[in-house]
Amino acid sequence: MTRKQVLFTIVGIGCIFLNGLTTHAQQLYAKKNESRELVFYVGTYAPKGTGISIFALDTKTGGLTFRGASTPIRNPSYIAVHPTNTWVFAASEVRPGTVSAFRISGTDTLALINTVSSGGEDPCYVSVDNSGKYLLAANYSSGSVTSVPIHADGSLGAPVSTIANTATSVNPARQSAPHAHSVLPSYARDLIYSADLGGDRIYSYRIDTATGILSATSTAAAAPGAGPRHLVFHPNKKWAYAVNELAVSVEEFSIDPVSGALSSVSTTPMLKENNSNATAADIHIAPSGRFLYASVRDPENIIVVFSIDRNTGKLTRIGDVPTGGRGPRNFAIDPAGMFLLVGNQKTDTINVFRIDEKSGLLKAVGTPVATPSPVCIKFAD
Repeated sequence: MTRKQVLFTIVGIGCIFLNGLTTHAQQLYAKKNESRELVFYVGTYAPKGTGISIFALDTKTGGLTFRGASTPIRNPSYIAVHPTNTWVFAASEVRPGTVSAFRISGTDTLALINTVSSGGEDPCYVSVDNSGKYLLAANYSSGSVTSVPIHADGSLGAPVSTIANTATSVNPARQSAPHAHSVLPSYARDLIYSADLGGDRIYSYRIDTATGILSATSTAAAAPGAGPRHLVFHPNKKWAYAVNELAVSVEEFSIDPVSGALSSVSTTPMLKENNSNATAADIHIAPSGRFLYASVRDPENIIVVFSIDRNTGKLTRIGDVPTGGRGPRNFAIDPAGMFLLVGNQKTDTINVFRIDEKSGLLKAVGTPVATPSPVCIKFAD
């Protein structure tokens, strides 16, 4: 290979890396040495938390600044930001379940628009479908997923479609009933997926973007007793990964390019040694697609770091870092992949870690910020 060819190869690899980021993320990454503020929202649990908190991340120092709070709302355990950055939606983990819409006003105010039924009990996850027209809710206790219309003014309509799961599994304490724990859109415009902890299943559905009606398309089975909780998709659109809460592992799936059906490829333990008392919680992939992160709660309280093989998607465990508190139920990576923020639910802090862009490893930075029962962190895109 000539020197010129080597140069073009290196440039090409750099382009592949940057193309794994969204346009907005590329802009942020290019300006990573500048001091910028990224707004993010934090869902909380009662009785300590009373609503959604608003913070800003300084991309130069990793420092956090409290900006404000939403209209009070009970148990906003999961939140989603509309792609237009105009509205924030929240699941209230209550019975009967509700979902709420908030209007973003500047960088310090969330004003409640309205609240409607989630179509089930104890919704623990919400996301916006790819059309931006529907809010999707996973109802944990009723084991169902629901679509809710998003109107032009950001208000929510009554639920239009609900599908209830029926499968159960082998753990009598946690899997005697279906428990939908997440629901999110894929890269395909009309495909959505839901991980059901109670049934050891990952379900896929199509959503009719004209009506919001959901229809089942396929089912992938996890290992008995695994307890799939959350799901993420690789930027190359070929692989999906589920964090298994009960088995404390990450399962890789291949995605059929035509049907969207998932096929299990491999499962990777999160811990060096098995700990039957530990449970896994959240999972995210760096925008570059090179690294995957997943959290383990008490008694471990760590973020586990994996590298992703660019050809096969196989995971290799490369390290872990203490979260600086207890109960890391949720964490988030900023849009440019520079920082990872952890919500330590049981010790009421948000801790910040800088991501090494070459190794993927984490280093604690800044001072943890106190906030009551942080259980969901979402950046404004």
